[in-house]
Amino acid sequence: MTQLMTRRLVFCALVTALTGQAFAAKPGNYPPLQIGVDSDRPSVTRDDGRFDRTTLAPRALYRPAFTATPADAESMARQYLEARGSEQLQLNLRAPGHELRALHSKNFGPFSVVRFQQYWNGLPLHGSEIVVSVTAGGEVIFVQQSLQPVDLAPGAPARIDAATAQSRAAEYLGASGGFNYVDHTEMWWNRDSALRVWRVLLEPKGYPGGSWEVLVDAGSGAIVRVENRSLNFDGSGRAFDPDPLSSAQVAYGATGYVDGSDANTAQLDAQVFTRPLRDLTQVTGNWTLKGPWAECTDWEAPMDANNCPTDAAGNFLFTRDNDKFEGVNVYYHIDTFMRYINTTLNVPIAPYQYVGGVRYDPRGVNGDDNSFYTSGTGRLSFGEGGVDDAEDADVVIHELGHGIHDWLTHGLSQVQGLSEGTGDYLASSYSRSFNHWPSNVTAYFWMFNWDGHNPFWGGRVTNYHLSATYQTLSGAIHTQGQYWASCNLLNYNSIGRQRADRAFLLGLGMTGSSTNQQDAAQAVLNAAAADGYSASELQSMYDNFTAGTTVPANRRCTYVLTNPAGTFAFANGFE
Repeated sequence: MTQLMTRRLVFCALVTALTGQAFAAKPGNYPPLQIGVDSDRPSVTRDDGRFDRTTLAPRALYRPAFTATPADAESMARQYLEARGSEQLQLNLRAPGHELRALHSKNFGPFSVVRFQQYWNGLPLHGSEIVVSVTAGGEVIFVQQSLQPVDLAPGAPARIDAATAQSRAAEYLGASGGFNYVDHTEMWWNRDSALRVWRVLLEPKGYPGGSWEVLVDAGSGAIVRVENRSLNFDGSGRAFDPDPLSSAQVAYGATGYVDGSDANTAQLDAQVFTRPLRDLTQVTGNWTLKGPWAECTDWEAPMDANNCPTDAAGNFLFTRDNDKFEGVNVYYHIDTFMRYINTTLNVPIAPYQYVGGVRYDPRGVNGDDNSFYTSGTGRLSFGEGGVDDAEDADVVIHELGHGIHDWLTHGLSQVQGLSEGTGDYLASSYSRSFNHWPSNVTAYFWMFNWDGHNPFWGGRVTNYHLSATYQTLSGAIHTQGQYWASCNLLNYNSIGRQRADRAFLLGLGMTGSSTNQQDAAQAVLNAAAADGYSASELQSMYDNFTAGTTVPANRRCTYVLTNPAGTFAFANGFE
């Protein structure tokens, strides 16, 4: 922790649609390199959506009440924008120089989600997007937007090129050791006037680490906005199942159940189980930890042949004191979870940055007690210190959860800790599926049973709704995210894991970069309704999310939502 706190990393909670970023589980304590990042504007929520408190421009529409003529998803979304853009979205499609370009379209089965980026005078407008969810029958069921005004006079033309902008950004950060990821886009940044900027994304190999977005004035070269999109984990074949304390149902510190600087004990070894490592790839006569859903790749220090082991017979049977253990443990859990999402739940999710399995470094981050996901490269990095992060499936799936969020939305939201809560929910859903802890013990509600709740750090909980309400939610994003995870886990308990997980992922796929927890909860309900969930299932989820009467007051959450049960007609599509 001491070493990490000396590094010049900045934490941020706001994301946009065009992003390279890093996400993880525990907050850091970083000095302020970040400049020009505004807090989320105040909003008000009604039963039909969430609206800017000052302008009343919609942030999210929960019941758009529009049916397009059936066509492809983008055409139907554009029908909605043409017919209702001015009325519902305060969007002037005919403003001079204005354009909406479709960036991504994803078919989820019962509905598709189309993402548009706002362009003005030929360049994208920073942080300006609209996300339209539409059924095959043409019913628009959810809209999320963060559009910017487009009636300002264009700024001066660019006087510096992309290379110069990158150099200015690197100089500001003090980054001189090369980069894992670099990208630059010329665009508009709209504050008091339309400023032409270079948006530079940098993921330094060394100091200061992280995943940075730097806006450089394309005329003067001045740095006007800096945001570190790294949400770092300051913590943290044979595999744990999912961690040694859960499978043994003991607390950290029990005889033999301590990290001991990675030493093995008879008690820990008894909690390592032989599990299948499916669909490995053979390279020059050796089997490697590379498959369709996961791929071990060693790209960060400490570089070591043990990090991604190979074996001629395909036997990866290591004890946890062997440095080869972590790579195997991560492969098993990522492979298992990605297959569950794509095959069991039938929700298509895969990295968009590359083709193949999720790439991870099981022993990276220069050995720091820290782990993260970076969306520029789409990779996961796991550090060491305390309990090795790659030994706890909660850490592994939490980081994977950030990737899943990004791969669903191409620009995820950290408003109110939405992505932190997403990682916590998916990790908790996975861990609970092993059925180790009974629901009447404290550890049932713990995140990071092995990596946290010990002398190294305190971990988090998934019954946070018992001590907080949505209306009084406060604190850092990791704290706020506990509420989002806790509320969705109520659905896990009431309608079952697979139904809760599928609705959660489908709803998350409808969201955008400005989505808060309130919007996301409504999206989960709307997605479940579109997916044909029964009225009783929808009522149960609604009651869990709100002050519903069928759930005791101290066991439910306090979002203010509209129950879509009965408002959508499913015969012959939506009506």
